Amino acid sequence: MDLTLKTDLGIFNHRVAAVIVSNNRLLAQKNTETSEYYLPGGRISFGESSEEALLRELKEELKINITNYKPLWINECFFIDSGKNFHEVGIYYLTELTDTDFSNYEKSFCLEEENRINYYEWLDIVKLESTPLYPRFIKKEIRHLNDGAKLIITKENELL
Repeated sequence: MDLTLKTDLGIFNHRVAAVIVSNNRLLAQKNTETSEYYLPGGRISFGESSEEALLRELKEELKINITNYKPLWINECFFIDSGKNFHEVGIYYLTELTDTDFSNYEKSFCLEEENRINYYEWLDIVKLESTPLYPRFIKKEIRHLNDGAKLIITKENELL
């Protein structure tokens, strides 16, 4: 069971994501319905650690096993999506690929996950400012990967 709590005021999510960088590019998933980008990962399940969720999500989505990763950012994000208020706590891990090298893909690729197709794209870090990447803090913080783990609180837009 995913750690999603629906209330009268909005929705709380607890999620995990992978920060995968290669050749000054960031690997992101694309939402084909809105053309927005986000990092690979997903919701943490009840009783599952963020590390366990990271390993599971990358296995499910990218078909890879990783061994080299470390906590990078904890983001408490408030935003509105489809008219609903969200409060999301995301744990982002700096992740190195070991058994599969997606950096060989030129720009984009697709992978099947259960009954859906996931679209991935390597985004040039220097061009992120004009890219619809969420949460937005990533555009700035991606240039400071060596600063160590940090807590980041963001309000993407005002809550209703």
